[in-house]
Amino acid sequence: MRFTRLGKIFENVLIVIFIIVIGVLIKSFYDNYTNLKTLQQTKEQLNKEISKEKKDVQHLKENVNSTNSTIEQKARSQYYMQKDNETVIIFKK
Repeated sequence: MRFTRLGKIFENVLIVIFIIVIGVLIKSFYDNYTNLKTLQQTKEQLNKEISKEKKDVQHLKENVNSTNSTIEQKARSQYYMQKDNETVIIFKK
């Protein structure tokens, strides 16, 4: 009689432990899924920001190129250069 009671208690304890382990596994999978979803949303947001920054950088490059060519044109109209090997001498017109 004692052994059957102990066996039944042991069986119930094992069932409770099994249910707890299953619950922990389900919670772990759910947390991982939630984290993955959050990471994907963050990645999409960062990709949007990166593409916006790339457009801004491209626009700035175009502005710099246009400014450089304007400065170069002004300099050519006011100065001329004479190259002697490695030396560059600039004379005012």
